[in-house]
Amino acid sequence: MDTTNAGQVSDWLSIWKGQPRLLDKAALQLSDEVFPVMKKYLPPNGLVLEGGCGPGDWVWCLRSLGYRVVGLDFCEPVLHETHIQDPTLPFTVGDVTELPFRSACLDAVISLGVVEHFEDGPYAALLEARRVLRPGGILLVSVPHMNGLRSLPLVERLKKNPFLRRLAGKKLEFWQYKFTRKQLRGFLTATGFEIAELLPLYHEEGFIFDLPFLGSRQHQYRANPVGKALARSLRAISPWITNHMVIAVARRQCERVGVSLYTDLANQKLERASEN
Repeated sequence: MDTTNAGQVSDWLSIWKGQPRLLDKAALQLSDEVFPVMKKYLPPNGLVLEGGCGPGDWVWCLRSLGYRVVGLDFCEPVLHETHIQDPTLPFTVGDVTELPFRSACLDAVISLGVVEHFEDGPYAALLEARRVLRPGGILLVSVPHMNGLRSLPLVERLKKNPFLRRLAGKKLEFWQYKFTRKQLRGFLTATGFEIAELLPLYHEEGFIFDLPFLGSRQHQYRANPVGKALARSLRAISPWITNHMVIAVARRQCERVGVSLYTDLANQKLERASEN
């Protein structure tokens, strides 16, 4: 079975349509909260894959800084558009659950906001990342976080209400999962990774994703003054209350848990993950 949700291609094309060109986005990438994590953990001379690279923003940015990065995505039209802007960028069309690379050939794999989009769960993508990584290789994987605000029953119940979703013009079919830190740890440990660090990302964005009336009318993914003040106050209490994403830094272990054990463990956890 093809685990890539091909029906999402049109959705991604809509999301990426009209984005700034690569050169115009360089400063945005360097100011992104993910960049310090990349700078700390990516091997400067190793071979790096971004699986699910989309328009290739990080591929372009990291290569401009001297990293050896290759991008892969299943959305060929987006890769074609980026290749027109910079024909030197190394891209390949493919599926993160069936990577076109030999085993143990990569030093790092980047996966930002990708594995949550598989309705069968993230196991296939994580196992494939492990397969292509050398022992001790680095995986940077980020997913939407079931943060403190989202853990409130009323918030999730309202967001998943079919009537309210239709009213807001939201999709009713599956789009993605959100993960608790415990769930993310479980998936990574069970598929053969040792976690080095878990970090919260995008506090202001998380706040307005869940409470859109606090968003700015001028700037996408930014809060209005009231939202900014509330987000800062909540972050001072705990960085895990409003963060939109969580990123894990993990190393490939030489051995992994048996298939039946990790499947049982992950399935139990997946049932508790929430759809967006």
